[in-house]
Amino acid sequence: QAFIFVVGSPFESEKGFTIRRPEEYGGERVYSTFEEIRDDFAAKNLHPGDLKSNVERYLNVLLDPIRKKFQSSPELQKLASQAYPPEKKEKANNTGGGDKLV
Repeated sequence: QAFIFVVGSPFESEKGFTIRRPEEYGGERVYSTFEEIRDDFAAKNLHPGDLKSNVERYLNVLLDPIRKKFQSSPELQKLASQAYPPEKKEKANNTGGGDKLV
């Protein structure tokens, strides 16, 4: 719950935080405050799966501009490869010194 509050504070916009789900499970619901989500979640009016999938959708909206910038910037890609170089795989030492079955 605190994650929603900390990441991005979607309630600062006029749109609020929209939970999208099928009509049979309550339909779309727009929350204006974090407390509304907390209360609905505690009352089991908001399923954890619905919350999770909608937080994921919201995070993807937030991260898409960053991903696009990264993908279009060779400088950022070079920096990332320097910061996180690929691991070098070590060859197995196969000296044959193990136990043999007779």
